[in-house]
Amino acid sequence: MSIQCLFDFIVMDAQDQLYPLSKHKGSVTLIVNVASLCGLTDSTYPKLQALQTKFGSRGFTVLAFPCNQFGGQEPGTACAINDWAVKQFKSTFPILGKVFVKGPKQVDLYRFLVGDSMAVQWNFTKFLCGRDGRLIKRFEPMDMDMSVLEREIEKAL
Repeated sequence: MSIQCLFDFIVMDAQDQLYPLSKHKGSVTLIVNVASLCGLTDSTYPKLQALQTKFGSRGFTVLAFPCNQFGGQEPGTACAINDWAVKQFKSTFPILGKVFVKGPKQVDLYRFLVGDSMAVQWNFTKFLCGRDGRLIKRFEPMDMDMSVLEREIEKAL
């Protein structure tokens, strides 16, 4: 089977269990590579949670993927990262297994998301996918203008 969309992937969750992204079939999804020790963490996690809270009941979800490729800013285990994010930021969106988002160990999901565009350059790069599982738009780490993200999510919903 060839990969056609986001929902064709199976990843690992924070407890090292298989997590089929087909669980979110029909949802608008924001995929984000996260890092606990990044300078963007304290400002970005609350914004991601605000999006989840505002749009979650309408078929939207944030999927966070911890990544330690940028400055070693995500050194913990996926389970510890999940527990920390829930305690620190009251995160209700799934925080999944740690991944490589670029380079020779890049996971297939990120190979699909990046496609022919520029490789992920830093923590908190965001990929918005539509209800059909296809990429709508990429947002770079500093693209956290809530009104822009909310407009794009509204259009996709």
